[in-house]
Amino acid sequence: MPDSSPPRWLFGSYVQSELTRAVREADPRSSLRHIKASAVDMLTGPSGVCVGTSDGQQLLADEAVLATGVFQSEPSATEAPIINDHRYVANPWDSAALDRLAGSRQLLLIGSSLSMVDVVASMEARGFKGSYRVVSRRGQIVEPRRNTEAWRDFLAGRPLPKTTRALLALVKAERRAIEAAGLDWQGLPLTIRPWILALWQGATDKERLKFARHLRAFWDVTAHRAAPPSFERVALAQSQGRWAGGAGRVLALHPEAGGIVAEIRWRDSGAVERLRFDGVVSCRGHQEHDWRRIADPFVQGLLENGIVRPHATGFGIDATHDGQVISGDGRTHGNLFAIGHPLRGVAWESSSIGEQLAQAIALAGLLVGVSPRLRTLA
Repeated sequence: MPDSSPPRWLFGSYVQSELTRAVREADPRSSLRHIKASAVDMLTGPSGVCVGTSDGQQLLADEAVLATGVFQSEPSATEAPIINDHRYVANPWDSAALDRLAGSRQLLLIGSSLSMVDVVASMEARGFKGSYRVVSRRGQIVEPRRNTEAWRDFLAGRPLPKTTRALLALVKAERRAIEAAGLDWQGLPLTIRPWILALWQGATDKERLKFARHLRAFWDVTAHRAAPPSFERVALAQSQGRWAGGAGRVLALHPEAGGIVAEIRWRDSGAVERLRFDGVVSCRGHQEHDWRRIADPFVQGLLENGIVRPHATGFGIDATHDGQVISGDGRTHGNLFAIGHPLRGVAWESSSIGEQLAQAIALAGLLVGVSPRLRTLA
């Protein structure tokens, strides 16, 4: 169903069913054990890996894989004064918190990407009849995904650009060519996407940081488009005059008896405006990629003990291109690997499902080849 937009829970059910099938059809010498506990510490050495768990177990393995998933970012200093206010929603997927705002008249949504679309769709499904004010640094809003063909592969058969400026110049030229041909610009990211890994790994850390600072927001809003059914809710609210967005910065949030007062500096005019809202929802993206800012004790222990080191870009941890983790002193672990979110600095789109699938397939082959025995993944 290439044109469908299935809900996220359905994908979760699919993954669970695929895991069940894989276990059922696996070699009888292999096994899967699901331990319902948190990892709290780790020791590594030439002979293997030992992982301590929250229920007191010590798990020994020949190799281990850090498949930690994503960590939620801490609330910003601006949001701190309202962190315990029932009218503030820190997690846009907190169903009970959104329920509390269903009868509100005016909501402030901080952030204008996919999380904002999710919140509007969720609130509209709850019968919300009020208005949304959306604020983000650049004021960009994602667009609905359209069924279009990829543009010509302008990166094939040529040396890949090594700098952000050179890549941007190429992309702008192709964008103009698309417009001149009367075609949909959404074909452009479809062409670029297969090259992201090679572009990212061929760049220096300096150029990667330039991309993250200056172009990340543009790439995110271009490449990660909204599911059409969800965006239809946003479009309907816009047509009814109930949705308004703008580029700006929330300077302060003050809880008061009659609502939450937001001080917003608008980007175009520089003016600061005080507005009162019945509720505030943080839609600014809740993935914390900088492991130095993650409060999880397991992550902190890995860093403090030098088992891992932050990637030079500040995204995830350092590792080789095939996922072998690099320690604090620069050594490559032969028995500790990572996959997915921790590898954001190594492979930019590691947070995406397609890239994670490719990493999983490659890592499985690597693990099988490490030693002749079947492996345990911790």
